Amino acid sequence: MGCGVVMKILSIYCLSLFFLTGVFSAGLLNADSLSKVGVTSSTKRIRINNISVTGNYKTKESLILSFANILKNRLTSKKDIEVGIQRLRNTTLFTEVSYTLKLVAENKYDIDIKAHDKWTTIPIVKFNSGGGVKHLTLGLFDPNVAGSILEAGGQYEWLSGEHSGVIWFKNPRFTNYRHAINVQFWMVSRIRALYDQASNAKRQVNTYIQENLKVYLEHKYEVSPKIFFFQYYEYANDEFNKDELKEDEFFDAAVPEESITHIFGLKLQLGTIESKKYFQYGTQLDLDVSVGRPEDQELKSYIKVDTKLLYFKNLYAKIDFTQRINYLWTGSDQVQNKFFFGGLETIRGFADRRFYGRTGLLSNSEVRAVVWENSWVAIQPNAFVDFAATAESAKDLFSDSAASVGGGVRFILPKVYRSVLRFDWAVPVRKEDDSSFSFGAQQFF
Repeated sequence: MGCGVVMKILSIYCLSLFFLTGVFSAGLLNADSLSKVGVTSSTKRIRINNISVTGNYKTKESLILSFANILKNRLTSKKDIEVGIQRLRNTTLFTEVSYTLKLVAENKYDIDIKAHDKWTTIPIVKFNSGGGVKHLTLGLFDPNVAGSILEAGGQYEWLSGEHSGVIWFKNPRFTNYRHAINVQFWMVSRIRALYDQASNAKRQVNTYIQENLKVYLEHKYEVSPKIFFFQYYEYANDEFNKDELKEDEFFDAAVPEESITHIFGLKLQLGTIESKKYFQYGTQLDLDVSVGRPEDQELKSYIKVDTKLLYFKNLYAKIDFTQRINYLWTGSDQVQNKFFFGGLETIRGFADRRFYGRTGLLSNSEVRAVVWENSWVAIQPNAFVDFAATAESAKDLFSDSAASVGGGVRFILPKVYRSVLRFDWAVPVRKEDDSSFSFGAQQFF
């Protein structure tokens, strides 16, 4: 894939987001709400006299105010307050975040913030099935440890007979609300299947065990409420064998070459997906470019490009349209660095990791409608269309592709952090497969 093609793709995405962020960032402020409290302009400078925070039985008040960047006796504006309140909503740590302003003197206001904590100490008990793969996860995590807005967790994973583990730590307000850090340590063992990419039906051609040791370090910086910059480093140690495969899983084919790789990456996020209750809306574009440098000098360094567009739109009442488009390319020939699509988390109705290549395009379109809800549970049926294409070169990307259609249902627990049970049934309409049913925790995307 030539540099010219890459630059054209990046240019189109950047121009698209320049337009989209302008369109969808509008409308956050309501002129009527401004006038009701005597603020005639969203950018007019006002002074906060007193602050009260209610509903936070766990999260420290000082952290709520720091994260929202709302401080006593400080000049601010209604627009800045709205941005801070939405930043709190986007943490998804609260069932509700709202505020009221009360004029107490000329250009002085008292502010009352309501931030009702969710239950956030979450035991992880997940059993996912999709794409012919069974995946059990057990662990514990809390994104708001002791009310500190710090996340820590650990989990054990069983995937089709192989054992793995991960621990992680995240600080979304390192030094201040603009900085965040993310530290992860992975020890992963997976049974990997490779499929014939030229076959219309599912035909397996190789199976092996991949053992991966990964250390991931990330720093995130909020340039503005709609622009985020990431820099990250990843250490990846991949080893392969067939030692514990069962007889019916064994194929007379070589395993991939082992490697130790140092990966340095930069990512730019333009726009953001906003959250309110269990609904989401907005447009977000991620531009991610990384360089991988293997320790083995016989293996060449490579560039990886990962671009993703997310679009969430309310169509009517409680009916939402959601869209994910993901384009990927890598200069690496090693199979562990290629892109894999399949039923567990990318294209429903197909075996996990059924399709792979050096370049790939993924599209997920979904309509979600909440048909019943109370304060404890919401039921959300959905209908979807998934599409995926992979190839070894960009010019061949659309020569072979797969697609599926289907529907499902989600059971959402609004008072518990990220608690969604998902059930989907998909029917392949391009390519053949028999992995129709999938279920798991969280939305598919």
